[in-house]
Amino acid sequence: MLRLRAAALASLCSLYAAGVLLSYLVFPRAATTILAIFAPGVTYFLETAVPAVALTIDDGPDPEETPAILDVLRDHDAHATFFLIGSRIPGNEPLLARMRIEGHELANHSYDDRMACHRLSSRAALR
Repeated sequence: MLRLRAAALASLCSLYAAGVLLSYLVFPRAATTILAIFAPGVTYFLETAVPAVALTIDDGPDPEETPAILDVLRDHDAHATFFLIGSRIPGNEPLLARMRIEGHELANHSYDDRMACHRLSSRAALR
């Protein structure tokens, strides 16, 4: 019974993630509006006087890909927010320094990039 509930919870998490992704692709403004209801302290969008795009780069730093991305951003005088994986930082400190020097924002993605709903203990899944 416990395994069945844990499996059902994992399936629901996967279904939820797929639904969120699909809603972002089909109805991006509606999806962010719904998310904003559940997380009122998070800014998902804002009105601007001129059109603007926010670039976000997830799951870095990567010793091969990140420098290439930084080069392109520099060549186009563009900036981004890098959402970093904590376990990928050791050994890549020079990349983080370059990101800061070049004016990018650094943000925490997670430590190991696992989905939180899959890490629930059996006891938490039963609640």
